[in-house]
This record gives sequence, C-alpha cells and structure tokens, in this order.
Amino acid sequence: MELTQENKDLIVFTSQLRGGIVCHSSTNRKCGYEIRVELKINKHTSATVRVLDSVGLQKKNRYTQSDDIDLIFSLIEGLEDLSPTSYGLKMARRLNGKLKQPETHEEVIAALSLIQTHTRVRG
Repeated sequence: MELTQENKDLIVFTSQLRGGIVCHSSTNRKCGYEIRVELKINKHTSATVRVLDSVGLQKKNRYTQSDDIDLIFSLIEGLEDLSPTSYGLKMARRLNGKLKQPETHEEVIAALSLIQTHTRVRG
C-alpha cells in the first residue's frame, strides 16, 4: 500500500499536535481563572502548513476556538494515537463545545466538575 502525500502530511501533523484542557489562574478574567480546550502545534513543518492550508486555517501555535478545534479533529479522525498527548486530545474532543470559559466563581466550580467527570471516563 502506498501512502499519498496528503496522508503523510496528516501523520506528521498529528504527531506534532498536542491537546488538552488549560486551567490556570488569570488576573485578566473576572472569575480569576482561564479554563478552555486547547490544541497546540509545537513545530510547524511544511507538512503541518499544507494540512492547515488545505482546510483554510491560519498557521498558529495554539487553537482555542471551538470551530477550529472541530475542524482539526475532523482531519485527524482515527489518528489520535499518533500524538504524544493522545489522552489530552481525547479529553479535548470530549469537552470541545461543552466547556465554556467561566465568568463567575460558581461557573469555575461547574467547569472543574465537568472536567473531573470526563477525566474519569477513560478511552
């Protein structure tokens, strides 16, 4: 079986992709915390740029918008295990669109509870 250049690019892209949930204190947020789903590309190569160009995404080191994350997940369907953070990608997939940036202390507690609930679900 011969791999196409597009498939090779997707393999390289996925191997450079890191994913997970960002949760840290922030003085810029009224609630005091920044909590979000995030995908990062540690190293942009010609392959990663071709993959991003093929779907109209700008080259960035960090993707936090739900639509961009959904688009990336549609590209790498079935390849998640090629990422060094495959569990983080699975968490990001489960929580993308569900985990909203909290505005109040009560919403921070709810977001952390949602993360904890999905952390218990492995696979």
